[in-house]
Amino acid sequence: MRLSTKQLYQLMLSLCASILVLAAPLKAETVDQIFTLNDDSVDAFLVEMISEYQRFQQEVIDYRRLYEERGDHRGYMVWRQNAFSPTVRSRNEYYQTMLEQNRKFVETRQLEGVFAVFDSLERFSIDVMQAFVEQDIEAITNARSTLNTNRQVIEELKLNRDLEFEPAK
Repeated sequence: MRLSTKQLYQLMLSLCASILVLAAPLKAETVDQIFTLNDDSVDAFLVEMISEYQRFQQEVIDYRRLYEERGDHRGYMVWRQNAFSPTVRSRNEYYQTMLEQNRKFVETRQLEGVFAVFDSLERFSIDVMQAFVEQDIEAITNARSTLNTNRQVIEELKLNRDLEFEPAK
C-alpha cells in the first residue's frame, strides 16, 4: 500500500496530535478536598462542579470535531481513553464522595440531579464516540438526550439558586 504525500502528511499530523494529547492529559483545576457542605458553601461548590462539567462536555464536542475534520476516528478514541476518561473518572469520584459525605444536606435541598449531571459525562463521551466512530444513530440520540436533560437541570439550578456559571471554553 502506497500513501500519497497528502495521506502521509495527515497521518503524521494525527500521530503528533495523539502524542501531544497523551503527553499532556487534561488537568482538573481544583484540589480534591472533601468537606461538609452548608448553606454558606453550597453555591460556590455547585458553580465549581457545573462549570467543570460544562468545560469537560465542551472538550468532548471540540475534540470530536477536531478529529472528525481529520478523518481520524482512532485519534479521538485514543484521546478519550487516555486523556479524557481518567480525568473525568477522578473528578467524578470526588463529586460522588462529596455526595455521599453530604447526602442528607443534598437530599433536603433536592440537589441530587446536579450530581447526576456530572456523573453523566463518561456515558456522554461514550455515546459521542460511538456516534462518531460507528455512525450509531441511537448513540447520537442518547448524547443529545443527555445534553438536553443536563441543560434543563442546570437551567433550573440557575433559576432556583440565582447562580451564574463560567461559559464553556
